Amino acid sequence: MGNRSLLSEEDILSQLNPQQREAVLATEGPVLVIAGAGSGKTRVLTHRVAYLIGVKGVSPENILAVTFTNKAADEMKERVKALLKGVCDISGLWMGTFHSMCVRMMRPFAERIGYKPNFTIYDKEDQIALLKEILSDYPDQNPRSASAVISKMKNLEDYEPDDDRFYYIYEAYQKALREQNAMDFDDLILNAIKLLRENPDIRLKYAERFRYIHVDEYQDTNRPQYHLLVLLSSVHRNLFVVGDEDQCIYSFRGANINNILGYEEDFPDCRIFKLERNYRSTKRILEAANGVIVNNTQRRGKVLWTENPEGEKVLIIPTEDEREEALRVAQKISEFLSMGFAPSDIAVLYRTNAQSRAFEEALTLLGLRYEMRGALKFYERKEVKDILAYMRLVVNPKDDVSLRRIINVPPRGIGKRTLDSIARLVEELRPEHPEVSSREIISRPGLLESLGIRSSILEALAEFDALMKKLEAMGPQANADVAIQSVVELTGYRDYLFSNYPKDEAEDRWENVLELVGTVEDYVKTADDISLRGFLSTVSVRTELDEAGREANAITLMTSHAAKGTEFPVVFVTGLEDGVFPHHSSKEDGSYEEERRLFYVSMTRAMKYLILTYARRRYIRRGMNLQPSPFLRELPDEVTEWANKSAEMALKMIREDEFLPGQKVRHPKFGRGIVLESYDGKVLVDFERAGIKTIMKEFLRLESLM
Repeated sequence: MGNRSLLSEEDILSQLNPQQREAVLATEGPVLVIAGAGSGKTRVLTHRVAYLIGVKGVSPENILAVTFTNKAADEMKERVKALLKGVCDISGLWMGTFHSMCVRMMRPFAERIGYKPNFTIYDKEDQIALLKEILSDYPDQNPRSASAVISKMKNLEDYEPDDDRFYYIYEAYQKALREQNAMDFDDLILNAIKLLRENPDIRLKYAERFRYIHVDEYQDTNRPQYHLLVLLSSVHRNLFVVGDEDQCIYSFRGANINNILGYEEDFPDCRIFKLERNYRSTKRILEAANGVIVNNTQRRGKVLWTENPEGEKVLIIPTEDEREEALRVAQKISEFLSMGFAPSDIAVLYRTNAQSRAFEEALTLLGLRYEMRGALKFYERKEVKDILAYMRLVVNPKDDVSLRRIINVPPRGIGKRTLDSIARLVEELRPEHPEVSSREIISRPGLLESLGIRSSILEALAEFDALMKKLEAMGPQANADVAIQSVVELTGYRDYLFSNYPKDEAEDRWENVLELVGTVEDYVKTADDISLRGFLSTVSVRTELDEAGREANAITLMTSHAAKGTEFPVVFVTGLEDGVFPHHSSKEDGSYEEERRLFYVSMTRAMKYLILTYARRRYIRRGMNLQPSPFLRELPDEVTEWANKSAEMALKMIREDEFLPGQKVRHPKFGRGIVLESYDGKVLVDFERAGIKTIMKEFLRLESLM
């Protein structure tokens, strides 16, 4: 295709505002577009590509556009097609992720860097499996932790591992990859750089081909990706990058904010454009967000503005603990639903996944459907399932699924072959001994020896048996809170997490365990059957309800990190306590400004209503008294409103004096009943099916409210 114009300039530019239009028309030389939240950055990227092809007559094969997800690339390609109205074929356009682009570049020339063209790409689990073999010489090292260290060694230029042995592990790992003609995801970028640097002819081939290079979410790029872009733009220097330093929240993945802050240093002749008009949020939400982010020093400076309505003030709701916080959020959500909002219009954001449990339970209690985005539901998380599996095995020794799950948690070196041998023996004995189970076989050394199991594995099985006998001594009728404390302590689960996972991941998983312990303690305070068996029965019902909630028209629960790129008419940002949000580690590791950026990103997801909540106590913070997040003090007073006790009553939160003798109520498990008496936060109810029971008031709803 030659340089022939296919469309008029107005065909492409008519829908753009002046700032967007100016950025699209800047086609030559390096360009940086600072695109604030909700300012239409995707529109600028797609219109620029369409403008180059449709108006300037640039061949699609001379254009490269890099995104961070394949979904984003597919959507952008469809938008470009629509803008071009079918006047040309854009199949030659290179539009995709960094990784897909690198694979495409390397396949034809793989032998130049010591690989065959059919090289395999290893995902995270493949990496772990390979590292397990390599680490046999380093029994104190864990494959997942090693994988995280190796990734940092590849992506962070100044990173030095704490343990010098990782240099040897790294070399052994890379040698094994090459021997298996494989690359991991980090290698895709690094080997593409190696290919271009060591082969001037290939570098020239691609640098000449890509006359116009576009990069989305530039603030999320790491240093290797930056070096790759410099190589590819070395001939034409038409590098067009779009990003927002105020939304750089992925440093834990290697994102380097200096890539966007230092763009002019690398490209002194660059042009910079700012997109500050926001199309998403109300004036008050933007004023609140601007009031927070202005306190950061690592930024260029911009002020978002909008022609949208002024909107409601940002509501701040203080609560006593995570349970009250979740109940009030759930009740407020019910209010929004009654105003005509759809469940899919509403999102609840939190700093860490461990915080989701209380919201899941509160929404389930009120019969509100929800979905979790970017994370497993609380009861589906590995560490939660591990602890529950121990508890289930105590209640039901024949539960072989639970036994297989935890027999090597923590690692004991008991392999699948051993378990399969035990299972075969169970099947042989079952005709004459119907009650036999794998758990029973493990408790009988004589039977194990008959299977020809190695002495080291016999010792491991004996240790597991001794642990289980201590736990089984409690019995199924033990108080659930006592039982879970025993499981966590006797298994050494905390040590297991911190020995087998990177520190950040171990902390997240441990917080989930603490959240589960807190759940059991809450259960014991409110349930009639407070035994281990009773709790497990309740959990089984709850997880079925969770699964039933996976529907498109549902309330969204997700972390603030997962919320990037989304928008909702109603957004709750929760857990705004000092030490939770901002995270307690941020003041030590220098990421405090990133925490503020994360709060800013959370706030700017909201279109019409923004509600902020915090608790005075939280179980994952050991129940200590917490101070409100310092970010709350940065909000302008004129755009915020604090909820007090009268506001709480206005939300129709269930209060003790609302339950009067003779009133009809409903419980999620026991159904309908009549109030007999109310005292100390508890209600005595005569249920139609379950008889008389004492229930915590939070678990009842007035029949008249339904």
